[in-house]
Amino acid sequence: MSDFFKNRKKVLAAAVFTAAAFVCAAVIASDTQAEAQQPLPSPAPLTEAAPSPAAHAEYEELHGIMNILLIGTDERVESYDDRGRGDVTMLCSLDMDEKTVRLISFERSTGMPWAGHGDIMLSSTYAYGGPELTVSAISSRFDIPIDAYVHVDFEGFSKIIDAMGGIDIYLTAEEANAVNEDMWYDNVYSEGDCHLNGPSALRYCRLRRIDDNWHRVQRQRNTIQAVITKAKTLRVAGIKKLAETAIPLVDTSFTKAQMLRLVLAAPKFAGVQAEQMTVPDRERIWTYEGEEGAVTGCDHAFESRRIKQFIYRQEQADISQVFSFG
Repeated sequence: MSDFFKNRKKVLAAAVFTAAAFVCAAVIASDTQAEAQQPLPSPAPLTEAAPSPAAHAEYEELHGIMNILLIGTDERVESYDDRGRGDVTMLCSLDMDEKTVRLISFERSTGMPWAGHGDIMLSSTYAYGGPELTVSAISSRFDIPIDAYVHVDFEGFSKIIDAMGGIDIYLTAEEANAVNEDMWYDNVYSEGDCHLNGPSALRYCRLRRIDDNWHRVQRQRNTIQAVITKAKTLRVAGIKKLAETAIPLVDTSFTKAQMLRLVLAAPKFAGVQAEQMTVPDRERIWTYEGEEGAVTGCDHAFESRRIKQFIYRQEQADISQVFSFG
C-alpha cells in the first residue's frame, strides 16, 4: 500500500476517512451478553438470485456508488468454533459524485430464511458463516450489491477512541446518569456537551435500558458523526497513532484497487454529515418464531425498494430499470 501514499494530503485524507470507517464498525457493538451457543449446522447457501455484479458495476461507473458493509461482532468467547455474532450490520454507501455518505442500519434480529434450518437472526449469519455469509444474506435478501466489507470486534473500541483522544457528544440528563451508573462514576458526566473516553463512549453506544434499541441506534450514529468530526482534526502524529491502533483490529475484503479508489476519493468526504436510515421500517415489522427463538419479520421486497431509493435516489419505476436481480 505504500505506493498509494506518496502525496501527504492524500495520506491525511485517506487515513482520516479509513479510520472513521473502522471505528464506525466498532462503536455500534450491541448490548448482548456472551451466551452459550449450540452451533447449528452450517446453513445452506441462499438460493435467491444475487444482485447482478455487472449491473451494479455499470451503475457504479456512471454514478460513483460504492457500497461497504460494516460488521461489528461480539467475540468475547474465545474458542475456535465460536466466531461471535454480528451484532451490528450497517451499509455505508459512498456517492463519489454527490460527495455524500449514506448509512443504513440493519436490525440484528431480522429473520433470515435458510434452506433446511428455518429462519435465524441476521446476527447469527456471522456466527455460522463469517462475514462472507453476512454479505451474502444482505445482498441476496434485499437485492443490494455490496462491494466490500469491513469487520471489527468491539473489544477494540475503547482503545481506538482513546487513540483519538476521546470524542465529544451531547448527553441528555438521563443518558449522563446512565453512563455514570454503568461506569461507577460519581457524577462525572452531566447534561450537555461531554468529552467521552473509550470506555465511556462504549457504554453510551451500548445504552438501551433507558429506552429501546431504536434510540440506541441513534446514539450509535451520533458516535459515528463524532468520530468523523474528531478524525478530520487529527494531525500527522495523531493519525499515525490511530492507524497503528486500528489497523490490527480490522478485517476487510477491500482489494488494492478499491483502496486506491478510496484514497483518491477521501478528500471529498471531509466533514460530511451522513444521511441515515434503519431497515426494517419500525412501523412495518412483526415478530415470529424462528430456529433460535423470536425473530423480526419484514417485507423484504418493500425494504429493498426503500434501500434502493435511499442509495440511488431513483423513483421506484426507475429503480427497476437500473437493477433487475431476478
